[in-house]
Amino acid sequence: MKEQHYQLRGLDPLLFRDGRAFGTDPLQRGARTLPVPAPPTIAGLIRSRLGSVSGWDWAGDGPDLAMKTEVHGPILLRDGTPIFAAPADAVVPRDGGTVMPLRPTAKPGTWCNLPAGLLPLSVTADAKPATDFAFWKQTDMFTWLLNASGDKSTLPERIPPLPQEIRIHVSIDPVTGKAADSRLFSTSSLVFESEATRNSDAVKFHTYYFAVRVKHAASADLRGPALMGGERRVGVIEHQADLENSFWKTPDEIVRALKGSKYIRMVLATPAVFTNGWKPGWLGDDNSGFVPGVDGVQLKLVAAAVPRKLAISGWDLKAKRSKPVRWMAPAGAVYFFELLEGDGADLTTGAWLQPVSDDVQDRRDGCGLALWGLWA
Repeated sequence: MKEQHYQLRGLDPLLFRDGRAFGTDPLQRGARTLPVPAPPTIAGLIRSRLGSVSGWDWAGDGPDLAMKTEVHGPILLRDGTPIFAAPADAVVPRDGGTVMPLRPTAKPGTWCNLPAGLLPLSVTADAKPATDFAFWKQTDMFTWLLNASGDKSTLPERIPPLPQEIRIHVSIDPVTGKAADSRLFSTSSLVFESEATRNSDAVKFHTYYFAVRVKHAASADLRGPALMGGERRVGVIEHQADLENSFWKTPDEIVRALKGSKYIRMVLATPAVFTNGWKPGWLGDDNSGFVPGVDGVQLKLVAAAVPRKLAISGWDLKAKRSKPVRWMAPAGAVYFFELLEGDGADLTTGAWLQPVSDDVQDRRDGCGLALWGLWA
């Protein structure tokens, strides 16, 4: 399989609908975008582009060829630097100070209704969390992965969600050419530039991209303009050869830290699909199992910090029907493991930013790309 790296961005604001009802009802007259598109959405975009430039027969074997193409992403880039969803085991206090880590605890008198064998997470202070640290830049995330205890961690750079543009639309009567009565609706879309600083001389902007890794058998160049998201707005696909030697490869310091380590953290960089909802299906009833794609490394789940679930659906091109709604564990979810067998360093070669979802097709779609670190 040939591996290539691309970055995608919208030249227009892009709409990736969040799946909430959208219709003529007054309470449904708004199409809202996801903060980051779901991995299968970007995978479908890349596969459609690959099929078009390769001349696939969409009425024949095209859909099968498309599904065999691995598309891993999207990883959000800001000014060329990766930013990741804030890890759920880090509480950034609203009043500043240091990051409060959430770690497994087995203190006497701790009562909860967690599944058998799992420990609750403890806090060290009564602090309200800030809500505008949506993403962490690469250096802050990698430092957090290496900080086993999480104590005395400095605040990460404040990175809010991508800006959104709201547009008001009107339905036009095709006969009269006039606006139809009571047919106003709105859309919110992602904007790929945001104002960073402003002074008397100039305004500086942040620029955002989605980075993807593509593995396919065809020899094709996917670069160029493309129609993306809802309403088929204009975007561009660019090849990024320099990404091949950046965050897709495990940093040396994380390799060294995981070698011989017994307590390992897994942080989802993209949402994952597990048969057991929030819990990976490759873990057995005793909460232990082997990581997909990594031979000889057996882990046991000790605790987890998983934010609210996400819904995912889409269109099945081969069956020509909508896909059923499924639930995803969101990006930023954190899983605390104890190593039972093997060497943690093997995770850095076989599982770093590799998909850990249960189903093979979900892994091909890039669901559940994982980062690895320590927790004790």
